[in-house]
This record gives sequence, C-alpha cells and structure tokens, in this order.
Amino acid sequence: MGQLDNQEKGLSKKYLELLNKKESNENILKYCDPNFPKNEVVLGVDNTEMADYAKTHLPVPILQNSGNPEFDKAKYESDLFEWGRLNTYYPQFIPYHLFDRLLTPEDDIKFYEAAVKIWIANNPEKFEDISSFEN
Repeated sequence: MGQLDNQEKGLSKKYLELLNKKESNENILKYCDPNFPKNEVVLGVDNTEMADYAKTHLPVPILQNSGNPEFDKAKYESDLFEWGRLNTYYPQFIPYHLFDRLLTPEDDIKFYEAAVKIWIANNPEKFEDISSFEN
C-alpha cells in the first residue's frame, strides 16, 4: 500500500480529481457514451474494462511536425475531423497513461481538455443545452 500512496502523491491534484470524477449531471450524462466504463479506476489494480475502452477511443490527435507546415496542418485538420466524427459523445476522462507507458498523467489531462474543447466546437447546440442548466 505504501507504493500506491507514493504513486498517488506524485500525481497532480487536478489529475486525481479528473480520475475520480463520476459525472452525475443528468444534462451532461445524456450526451455521454453509455458504454463508458462504470467501474472506478484504481491505481495499481487491473483496469481491463477501461483499458479496452481506451484502445477503441483514442485520444485527440496532436499536431505533428514533419517539416512541411502546410502538410502538417492539413493532416492535423483531417485527423481532428475524423476524431470528431468517431467521438460524438461528451468526453469523459480516460487515463491513457495507465495503458501506454509513453504517456504521462499530464498528457491525459491535455487530451481530456482538448477533447472537451473539440466536442464543444463540434456540438454548439448540445453545449448550449448543457450550459443553460449549469447556472
């Protein structure tokens, strides 16, 4: 248990809040993926359900630098369009770094925040619906 405590201490407060957040706002839930794993993600414990979900719900694309800015921008915009087409539900936090050693908890936060921004841009009417109930 001491190792888990040290592992948790190394993670940012924001990361732990996102990891442990369970959406309860019915107005947001109606736009969330009903197949999103219901089991709590526990650090240091097998999270097969979330791992399987992460494999089929890839993080938002990132801009790659090939040395050709025009190509890079066009590819990035195409990748974003495709990601948005495949990911129509309101984003929920996925701890990708638990299943990909090349990623960090900070990457997970960036992916999540970018996914929310992209979802809002792609779904302004749904975001308006959500926002109207937050006040």
